[in-house]
Amino acid sequence: MAPIDPSFYESNLFPISLFSTYAVTVAALLALIAYSLYNAYDYMPTALRTRHLAHNRTKNLVIMGGVAAVCIGLNSYSIIEALVESYSIWILKAEGALPTTSIWHSTTWYPDTHDVGALRLGRWMQDVDWIAELSFALGGRARDYFYAAQLSSATLIWSVFLAVEGRRRNIQFTPAYLLLAHLLGLSTASSLLAIALLLTPVSRSAPTTSGRQLWSPNWALLTAPVLAGLACTTLFPYFDSNFAHIILGSLPPVLTFVPLLVMHTDLTPTIWGKKHTSLAEAHASYGPIFRVSSLASLLLHLSVTSAALVFNTPSAYSSAGRTTDYDPIWTTHDRVALPATIRISTAVSKLLGAVSDNPVVRKVGWDVLLSAATFCIWSALRRSDVHDMLASSGCPGFRFREAHDSHPLTAVAAKLAKSAGLTDVHPSSSSSSSSPSKTPLSPSKRGRGRPRKNETATTINDFELEDDEPHDGEFVPTAKGRVPEVEHELEQMGGNGGSDAEIVAEEAESAALAWGMCIFGGLGVAAAGVWGAEVVGR
Repeated sequence: MAPIDPSFYESNLFPISLFSTYAVTVAALLALIAYSLYNAYDYMPTALRTRHLAHNRTKNLVIMGGVAAVCIGLNSYSIIEALVESYSIWILKAEGALPTTSIWHSTTWYPDTHDVGALRLGRWMQDVDWIAELSFALGGRARDYFYAAQLSSATLIWSVFLAVEGRRRNIQFTPAYLLLAHLLGLSTASSLLAIALLLTPVSRSAPTTSGRQLWSPNWALLTAPVLAGLACTTLFPYFDSNFAHIILGSLPPVLTFVPLLVMHTDLTPTIWGKKHTSLAEAHASYGPIFRVSSLASLLLHLSVTSAALVFNTPSAYSSAGRTTDYDPIWTTHDRVALPATIRISTAVSKLLGAVSDNPVVRKVGWDVLLSAATFCIWSALRRSDVHDMLASSGCPGFRFREAHDSHPLTAVAAKLAKSAGLTDVHPSSSSSSSSPSKTPLSPSKRGRGRPRKNETATTINDFELEDDEPHDGEFVPTAKGRVPEVEHELEQMGGNGGSDAEIVAEEAESAALAWGMCIFGGLGVAAAGVWGAEVVGR
């Protein structure tokens, strides 16, 4: 075999090709997701294109689109900044000067050894120990590990929601969202998934396949990868070898793809799950998954937060007028006791200031903050039920409800169910409003025009429509024809109305609870509460 040219290792061709491949991959994932969003909007049933619903949907899409644009821009900038700063630190140590030539210079691809100021990306890739550098940046200090643990736990729990809702709504290219979460950031992927949820209020599946929505896997199949990933995240800072860091650092991202495989009914045997009698029961079966995952994430959050505060809290005694520790040998100032408030505020400021210490930690920290903001904004837009959020997060005293069928279905919901092919959904409750004297007529016997006054009810597409309401032309289906899935979507999109004060109060309550979960329970608990309420609250 011919020998390799020594100048190949000095070439910038491999690093530039590697970075270009990464950029093209991220751009391809964004384009694929954008194409799926366009298809989702084109598939949306006509019943959801009413003026009122279109106004609310457009407002929510503009808000989440702006959040997604901010997340894409900040995550991309933080990645480029981390690479540039890493190269600048290396070149200053190697040559003592920053590069002065552009990337398109003739000496860029194969720089000569004596070219001062030339780009040397090849040598930089060889000299830097990337595994050790990333391990030290994310797990070297307790305050840096705090942000890495937050992001890992939230990504694991969010992957379960992605798998569940991806199958239920039949969202296109579901693995692309998960890949984007690992390559660019969880905040970007979650904001784009929120847009997909707004554009896919009902399943894109055909009516003949709606029975697969009633099947759910055993909760242990989706909980096990989350717990295993949290265990790997917990053990990461206790090992020093690069091999252990590679294994423990790569297992959580790999385990996030397990829920996608489990939720694919063609790969998972049906005996590993259960077929429920109603959609409400099927959705409620996922509640223990988020509850157990949230409690495990809370334990990780408490451990990393306590360690970060303990290791960054100054000692009880310090030099006069200083916040540094008191040294009885080298310090000539008087020994004074620091108040507890100063010690706690110093520890918190160091914990929050870790984002500006290292470019890698800065990228992870910004992703954590953007993800928390995305969760809060989404919970406000959807007016998530605080009871469901607390139950999904494992809060004591809160249990999951049996079904969400307390609101009557409107005429828009009936048309939506007809256009979406949901007429074969199992009823969530029995009909109790129809009397024996009101005999529904067959659709084939109904003539054109408005019904006669003696026609008290009409059955159309398995929906019993009562016209005994005082409002002319408005009908309300009985409990037999109600579809909880469509009803919930209309309620979240503003279909059930409500005063402006009530809507603002519900939005503020949901957002405040989500933000409180992020602060006191960590990003993993917030992910379980916000996205778990989206699943079980149907």
